[in-house]
Amino acid sequence: MKAFKLFLTLVLMVPVLISCVDIEMRFVLKRDGKGYLDLTYDVDAEATTLLDANDQRLAIPLPITRKDFETALSGSDGVSMRRFRRSDDGEGVHILVRIAFDSVEALRSIAGFENLLVSYEADGDRGGVLSQRVIPARRSGEDPEQDVIELLQSVASESRISFVVVAPAKIRAADGASIDDRGRTARFSRTLADFLLEQGPVDFVVRW
Repeated sequence: MKAFKLFLTLVLMVPVLISCVDIEMRFVLKRDGKGYLDLTYDVDAEATTLLDANDQRLAIPLPITRKDFETALSGSDGVSMRRFRRSDDGEGVHILVRIAFDSVEALRSIAGFENLLVSYEADGDRGGVLSQRVIPARRSGEDPEQDVIELLQSVASESRISFVVVAPAKIRAADGASIDDRGRTARFSRTLADFLLEQGPVDFVVRW
């Protein structure tokens, strides 16, 4: 998740971009390890019109059109886009994209997902384990200054980053996550501020 954390750090460079940013990565798995990833996020409408001062491209480091996702997926193996929806209510933009995969490891062939640390392993008894590094370890000397901490807490405490796993069987354990009443869905969620300030590493491990 190093690349993902870097992209979130870039978002922080423009305060308006994080005035309301909620991101969810939802893995829906079959017993054979195939499945799909639903990636959803809401961003402030103004953020989708800001241009970079240097090259006049969109400043927000998020794909926001079908073409953006098609470009990211071009040349990828074992993955395909099955759904794209975008709605705009005038105040915010809501994005939903569904990506089918032959294996969770195949997601690393998507541009921008090269450093996605996720793996699936079947246990041979109709069970399995999905493991995802959701917060990487912070390198020595990377501890933020107090003024940076206060800035993040003031501007990034309303936004949330969530990782969800929908398992093909009843979940036996989910480290650091909540499990729904049916026992099939585990959720790991943090505010954007907590996500960026966490020491790490933090792994989201779901067993069923």
